[in-house]
Amino acid sequence: LLALKTGESSTHASSSHTAAHSSNACGETDAEGFRHCSYDSSALLAFDRVAAFVGEDAERLLPRKLEFSFSQAEMEQGIGAEGSGGFVAFSLFRPTVASYLVVVDVNGTVARAAPTTWLDGDDARPTRLEAVKFVDPRTVVAASSTGRVYTWAWKDGGDLEAAYASGDGGDSGLDVQQSVDGRSYWQPSRNGSGSAFDRVADGAVISKHAVPNCSDVNHAQLVENETRAVVSCRGESSFASVDVASGDVEWVAGGPFGTLTLVDEDGTTHEPGTYTPWSGQHNVEYVGDDTYLFFDNGYGAERASRLLGAKVDAENGTLTIESAQAYVDEFPYGYAPLYGDHDRLPSGNSLGAWWPILRSPSRATFDAQIGELSPAGTAAWALNIYGFRACDDDGDSGCAQTKGEGWKVYSAERGMDRPVVHGATYGDGQLSFYAHAPVKLNHLARARWSLRTTEWDDAKATSRDVSSGLFMFDAYWRGTYHAVELAPTTPWGFSLCVGNGTMAVHVWDEWGSETVAPVDCATQGMA
Repeated sequence: LLALKTGESSTHASSSHTAAHSSNACGETDAEGFRHCSYDSSALLAFDRVAAFVGEDAERLLPRKLEFSFSQAEMEQGIGAEGSGGFVAFSLFRPTVASYLVVVDVNGTVARAAPTTWLDGDDARPTRLEAVKFVDPRTVVAASSTGRVYTWAWKDGGDLEAAYASGDGGDSGLDVQQSVDGRSYWQPSRNGSGSAFDRVADGAVISKHAVPNCSDVNHAQLVENETRAVVSCRGESSFASVDVASGDVEWVAGGPFGTLTLVDEDGTTHEPGTYTPWSGQHNVEYVGDDTYLFFDNGYGAERASRLLGAKVDAENGTLTIESAQAYVDEFPYGYAPLYGDHDRLPSGNSLGAWWPILRSPSRATFDAQIGELSPAGTAAWALNIYGFRACDDDGDSGCAQTKGEGWKVYSAERGMDRPVVHGATYGDGQLSFYAHAPVKLNHLARARWSLRTTEWDDAKATSRDVSSGLFMFDAYWRGTYHAVELAPTTPWGFSLCVGNGTMAVHVWDEWGSETVAPVDCATQGMA
């Protein structure tokens, strides 16, 4: 569906920096509520470092086109405009040729791009960044295929900086997670290292953590204040929950060494260690409420790759697949044998990244795609990335892609520049609202709030804080429900939700960003 939503008829951007960031490159909203924006390579050449790296070799070192397609209504999903803002960060690479770290605005512009091809300083092997995460609204952390970790203050336009003053760090860039204290990073380990995931600080491995019967680890997520690890074992098509302190494996989902009974999407039950409904998965991620999301590549299964959501009942030893969505539900056109991502957004939508092993003019001709789907499976947002290899007719040799051909995206991460606040209401003496941190974190984050009234008297506005307090953003980008009892009349005699005035909740994150959300008082008869 996303492939069909993103036609190739949109206007190209000009070569100027202004045009690359202008809404002139976007068409009007169509009859189905989608807006399409299309940019040629000038959108990346607009950034000085990219232009200096590319020189006159744009066709080899840059994609031909970046194409956005998005629906505000599908992105919002009931939480309002807060659901249709923000940015997506990702590493864009053409294997062994060129790579870039890119941040795009979800409303159809390229916000920042930096070349990363020779970042590791190895003239014989170009750098490829793989995992990319927001650590705060202004900064991303990324890991290269050699395991080196970099940070990028992307909003400030600075250079990428090595996270370690000395040493190379870990040996895999397939995942990276900054520790809760901000002093180290967690990274998966390569096969043969004797470890499944490591903790790295100052360029040195300070702790190794082995997981039996677990190979080709492509994700290691530390949760619950870094006491538990969720480890994706692609080699066995399984993932495991591990007690970090003891090293004990609490359970294994899928694969020949599985300990959980699996219930697939059609309700069929599979005993542990027998059949696994997914194959060669990437980026297994815990999102709270016993729920796990991942990209099911369907490796070797001759079917389309999928975004899967599953719920684990550890007490009863079961895993149940609750959602399964495919971007192109047809093999081999919707099949990505490796790479892939699946994240949950504050709206409840899913954001994923993938590439088709076989392109088709009647289905999709992009090299790679970052796409957002609603819970119902409808398209909400997409960025399609096109190379220069021709795929004009089904069967053209240029339609086929391999691991080493075409532009690729390993994973993608959404972030906001301020907290997400929605559902603010006052009634029956209670103020309540939902709030999400501006970026996805695996731990709680500090926040504060204030209820502010604005009253008018003889055309003069007076704003005052009625009440304020502290709270914590929930982990995994889940919404925090905050409620507080408030008397209907303020100490200075203003009646909440009655009279000539307005109310708004102000929410600040720990980085100083602020969101103002109006309070719904419609049922209270506020003038």
